[in-house]
Amino acid sequence: MHWLNRWQVARGAAKTFRSGTQLEPLKDEMIKKLCLAAGACVLFFLLLEGLCSTLFVAYQFWAPQERTLSAPSVRYDRELGWVSVPNFYDKNYYAPGIYLRTNSRGFRANEEFTERVPPGKLRIICSGDSFTFGEGVNNDATWCQLLESLDPRFQTVNMAEAGYGIDQMYLRYRREGSELDHDIHVFAFITDDFRRLQLTTLTGYGKPVLTLRDGKLATDNVPVPRSSRLQHWLALKPQPLRQFKSLAAMAWLAGRVLPDREYQIPNGPTDEQRQILGKMIEALQAIEKQKNSVLVLVYLPNRGYGSAPTAPSLAWQAFIRAESEKRGIVFVDIAEGFQKLPLTRRDGMFICPESVHYFPEVPGHYDDEGHEYVAKQLYARLVSIPEVAEKLGRLSEGQVAKVGVDSSVRSAGGRRRLPHTVQYNAQGLRGLDRPYRKPENLSRIVVLGASFVDGFYVLAQDRMTEVLEASLGSRFEVINLGATTYDTDQDLPLLETEGW
Repeated sequence: MHWLNRWQVARGAAKTFRSGTQLEPLKDEMIKKLCLAAGACVLFFLLLEGLCSTLFVAYQFWAPQERTLSAPSVRYDRELGWVSVPNFYDKNYYAPGIYLRTNSRGFRANEEFTERVPPGKLRIICSGDSFTFGEGVNNDATWCQLLESLDPRFQTVNMAEAGYGIDQMYLRYRREGSELDHDIHVFAFITDDFRRLQLTTLTGYGKPVLTLRDGKLATDNVPVPRSSRLQHWLALKPQPLRQFKSLAAMAWLAGRVLPDREYQIPNGPTDEQRQILGKMIEALQAIEKQKNSVLVLVYLPNRGYGSAPTAPSLAWQAFIRAESEKRGIVFVDIAEGFQKLPLTRRDGMFICPESVHYFPEVPGHYDDEGHEYVAKQLYARLVSIPEVAEKLGRLSEGQVAKVGVDSSVRSAGGRRRLPHTVQYNAQGLRGLDRPYRKPENLSRIVVLGASFVDGFYVLAQDRMTEVLEASLGSRFEVINLGATTYDTDQDLPLLETEGW
């Protein structure tokens, strides 16, 4: 019996061994099928993803893309590359309710401009790119137009154009700005405008190029080659194709070997650019001297200043500042003060990508708040320029004679006040008519001083005395005895002779 038990155990073990040996191929086959199924799923997903990406890129590639320079408001110009179409108007140009209007000269404006400056006005010409032109906002909201709103004595001419570089700004002003009499020329730019200085095309559109020839300023690539619609179309297509990661990787590798000249901002001016810009600034000064105009160079902030200025920005700012000091030109660096603002406020001054807009270039430009900030900063600097203050002073004297204000109103020191037309009352003072005797129910404050008290350069509601009276309440009245041309020794005799 013992040997029989061993035989049965051995038989069972052999049967189990044969059974396990038969199951191994089945397990291997099952694993292979699972791997193939998983691979098929992954392959299907990749094919589906590739197909969807291809369809998406194909849609972007073939779909009509409206760009600023290909829009109906822009036309070809053989000397400048492109300019705005004269007498253009679209009430929903940038977005619903955001309009664009140009006058017969092709300037962004709601009015026409004569060669001569209108009586009682100081004319400001604003040269610049899209940040001055006002991409994405109404005509009335651009910082150039807001200067006129801040001070009705100004008449502003927006001679900017979207996409312009420093060279095109200069060439347009030389051609068209010199035809208009003006008192101030504001030449505004951002860092990227210096990159455009070296380009012969921008997004498929030809442009002129400033160069030096025998030590003199010259213009190359003119007449500007007229680009075909196919060239414009192809110039917009690399961006959708970059959605393909393989092409993006190839473009990155190519960029490492052969940097794309159009998308590089030089880290500061080269020696050649220094010479070109120096000659350009000299030419601007010559025109301003002929026109008896004040040249003001303005460095504008852009979206890149939301964090910190780049090395190219700092280098170009330093260069322009040094050139201005050397040549005695007024330089207003709005970008420097902008950087000191809180980040949340800086971000709020630009049009955000999520906003409704018809052009992909619009986000990143100033919104209404951004234009207002630039206008107020620039206005404060403009009225502090001695030449501008002198022009405003002469303008006010002419207005006094024109409206028939009594020019015999003088202080005891013998210097005549400079009333600003209807902003002065019958007593020759700022504000409403006031009785010489103080009302019994009021406390009276008399403020003496020169232009900072008189408020010669600001609107009525912004004058120090007006703000003071509004903040004190109804129990106080403030008398403004300030006068723009007064010295300290004239204040007390004035108070005595007026009888307040």
